[in-house]
Formats: sequence, structure tokens, C-alpha cells
Amino acid sequence: MPEYLKPDICIIGAGAGGLAAAKTACGLGASVVLVESGSIGGDINLGSVPAHALIAAGYRAHLIRTSGEFGIADSEPKVNFRGIQSYVQSVVKAVSRHEGTEQLASRDIEVIAATGKFVDKRTLQAGETLIRARRFIIATGSAPAVPDIAGLADIDYFTTDTIFENFRKLTHLVIVGGGPAGIEMAQAYCRLGCAVSLVDKGEVLGRHDRELVEITLRRLREEGVDIREQSVVSQIEARSQGIGVRIKNGAGEEDVLDASHVLIATGRQANIGDLELGTARVATVGGKSGRLRLNKFGRTSNFRIYAIGSAAGGHAQLPEIEHQATISVRRALLGFAANREPDGVAIGL
Repeated sequence: MPEYLKPDICIIGAGAGGLAAAKTACGLGASVVLVESGSIGGDINLGSVPAHALIAAGYRAHLIRTSGEFGIADSEPKVNFRGIQSYVQSVVKAVSRHEGTEQLASRDIEVIAATGKFVDKRTLQAGETLIRARRFIIATGSAPAVPDIAGLADIDYFTTDTIFENFRKLTHLVIVGGGPAGIEMAQAYCRLGCAVSLVDKGEVLGRHDRELVEITLRRLREEGVDIREQSVVSQIEARSQGIGVRIKNGAGEEDVLDASHVLIATGRQANIGDLELGTARVATVGGKSGRLRLNKFGRTSNFRIYAIGSAAGGHAQLPEIEHQATISVRRALLGFAANREPDGVAIGL
């Protein structure tokens, strides 16, 4: 017979948002069940923490290279990529060491190591356990969205999750995608002495203020990043040595970049496809693996179920994700009437 749990709140996903939600609910005196099939920490281990550690290493190299204007002899830094990888992992370990199962248990947060799926509109199954909670919060995070590019499957490419496993100098890194993640990695690797080209099918940082974007692009170009806007990658060519990246711009002109490595940074998609949301009467936009339809409080079409972070279809950084978690938990358990977004715009609509 399956085990039945009836907590005040069940949180699906133990990334930054899920952990923040669990701790907030625990602080309110609620009984909490946290469901996670992977490692505790999730996007903390793969997302902004290693990214900012890498950016910090690049900034140190940049300071060495540009100290001449201060009367300090500048020089080309000697970069040890294995050392940088060790530094990045040490930062991740330091941040995540207080987020393990034992630490959560000390707060009376019950952790179930299993994949969760809804079996009806108010019950989640996780392994052999059925969870009939008052409220649920989906905090399953997201995965890199990989575009359909001819030849991409024939090479070993990086994504915005796997790039932090690299421990070698990249002779020429071609980044596909000009969002915040792509820009961060372009500047970091350029500052660490790698040749970097960035290709975007539209305008780089297209959702941001254009005046500020122009300042950013000017600085990146000054530092040596080759930026190709209004250009699409039409084909990836695996070679005996290196990779050919064939691009076409808006005028129809073609060019081939000789790359050593390719990073796909074309956005992310929510990890909601395995939750059986239709069974829970949760509406989505764009099919089973699309995005959730949420109101301004982050609540789904099922009044018992909320969503936060990138599982909600947003592009939030850690502080904003943690804010969403706090507001959503208070709303779910206490009816706390506050929008999660400062401007009141509904997330995911």
C-alpha cells in the first residue's frame, strides 16, 4: 500500500526557488514536503552561482590586462583553466553546503527523492508516496532549449548548464544566442583569453533598454567579442579539426566561422513535461511541454497549485526567485494579497 502524506504544502523541486519556498513555509509553522528526483540545490549548482564565479575570474584577468592607466605595469595574464574550474566548484560547494538533506530534515522538512506527477487535481505521486497537500508549488526549474540546427547533433556542444564543466582554454568559442547568459559567457571567456564570437538571430539583449544595450555591446566589442546580430546559424559542420559554423545574415550574406567549441545559449524551457498537469487540471500554453498559464500571484488554473522561478516561464535571477517563493508561500498558506512582480504583470502570460 502506498504511503499517504497530508502536509500543508508540497514543493516540487529543490533548486533555489524550492528551497526558499520550503524554508519560508517552515518558518510559518507549516508542515512541508519537498519532492526532488535529482540533487538538492539544482540551479544553484548549474546556474547563476557558477556563472558569477566564472565572471569573477574573468574580471580578475581583465584587471591585470588593463592596469596600465593606473601606473601599474599591465601584462597578459597566465590563465590556468583547471585552476579556474577548481575555483568555480569551490564556490558552488561553499554556497550549497548548507542545503543538504540533513539540514532540511533539521527544519522538519521531509524530502522525498523521487519524480513527482499528479494523479488528480489535488494529489501528487512521488515514488511510492501519495501526497495530498493543501497547496502545491511547482519549482522544477528549466533546461536549456536546444534549437534545430543542421549538424548540431554531430558535435559535442556546450549548453548554459554544461559550460561550467570545461577545464580547457577554448581557442574559438562560438556562442549561439544573445540573451543575458550568452552575453555573460562571451565576456567572461573573452577576458580569460579565448576568441569569442556571438551570433543572434535578432537583436542582442532584445528585451532590454536599447540605450543601455548599445553601451554594453560597445564595451564587448572593445574587449574583443565578435558580435553578429540579425544572423542565423544555418549549419554546423563537424571537421577532423575544429567546427565550421555557417551563418547567414539578414541581407542573405553567408560566412563560416572556424570554431573550436560551440555554446548553445538560446534560452530555456520549463521542466514541467513529466508532471501530468492535465490530470491536475492545470492549463498550459504551447502543449504539454509549453509554459504554465498563471495569474499575477503565480497561481495556476488549479487554485491549489502555484509556480515560481523558471518553471513559471520567467527569466529571474536568484534574488527575484527567492522573492517569488516568499510571496507565493504567503499567498498560498495565508491568503497574503501581494503581486509577485513590482509592476503587477502576470508571469507567463
